[in-house]
Formats: sequence, C-alpha cells, structure tokens
Amino acid sequence: MFEVSDRKKSRAIATLCAMARLEGVWTHDGPTDRGRQLREDARDLAPIHRKVLNAAWALHDGSTSLRVAELWELDRTYGEALSDLILALSEGDRSLERWIGRYAQSARSHTHRLELDGAAELQEVRAKRR
Repeated sequence: MFEVSDRKKSRAIATLCAMARLEGVWTHDGPTDRGRQLREDARDLAPIHRKVLNAAWALHDGSTSLRVAELWELDRTYGEALSDLILALSEGDRSLERWIGRYAQSARSHTHRLELDGAAELQEVRAKRR
C-alpha cells in the first residue's frame, strides 16, 4: 500500500460528497463543521446521502457506522466511485489524482439526476416520520 497525502485524500472525499450533492460537508482540507454535525445527527439526510457521508468518514478516519452490507445498496454511480476510490487510495497519490480527475467530471455531470433522486428519497424519509 502506498502513502497518500491527507490533502489529496480530502480532495477525493470532497469529490465523492459533491457527487451525492453533499456540498458543504467536506473541503480539500477535510470535513467542515456541517460535516461533523451530520456525522453526529444525519437523520434529515436521505438514506443514500447518509451512506455516502458515512463512507466519507470511513475513508477519512474510520469513524463510521456504515456496514459493509450497506455498500451493496448503493446505486451503480456511487458504488463504482467508492470502489474505485478505495482502490486508488491503495495505489497512491498518482492513482488518487486520476480518480479525482475522472470523478470530478462525473460529479458535475450527474448533479441534476442525483439531486432529483435525493429529493425523492428525502421526501420518503420525511413521510415515514409523520
């Protein structure tokens, strides 16, 4: 396993979060106050967003409640990005830089579809609480 810089790892995690429309929870320097708050209480997030955020924390420092079985519930977009990210992290900075380049473009192109998917899931969560 190769070493990766914390900053590059944070850039990759920020990209993963952006793919899930979780802007504002992670920066290139690491988790934000909002990201830390959501780690403690993410009940207002749609299930898919909770899983992606938990995966981000798992990659960052291992502090997560994400179970491996939940990874299989991710749709292809997130599942592929996450598995590719795990592989890139094991291969070092160059591989991680390629991942960031590939998925930063993907984050921008999937924004509209992911926003609609997330909104529908969030409505379902809120409806169940009532």
